[in-house]
Amino acid sequence: MLLEKLPAPTGWLDEVERVVATALPDGAPSVATAARVLGMSGRTLQRRLGEHEQTWSTLVDRVRLRLARIHVANASMSVAEVAFLLGFSEQSAFTRAYKRWTGQTPTQARRRA
Repeated sequence: MLLEKLPAPTGWLDEVERVVATALPDGAPSVATAARVLGMSGRTLQRRLGEHEQTWSTLVDRVRLRLARIHVANASMSVAEVAFLLGFSEQSAFTRAYKRWTGQTPTQARRRA
């Protein structure tokens, strides 16, 4: 449902981000998996990301952060549910990543919202 609210892709990077966002509940997708969905080889995907001064891991983190901010603001979802939806195997891994991205834990962000 949240993916339907995202704006339609307007460029190539937007399309890659949508592929990542769609795959996250099953865990962070690999380059090879995303490339297959996009109809190219993994190496081509990496090369094109490089042309846009992007790496796979920074792109996945950016998508996760964008979705995390939306989900964390939704108090009806537990932090564990948010972690699962974003493809983290453990809530603690999500909490560490969120703190690295924002400087605060998901719980702290909720309190401030």
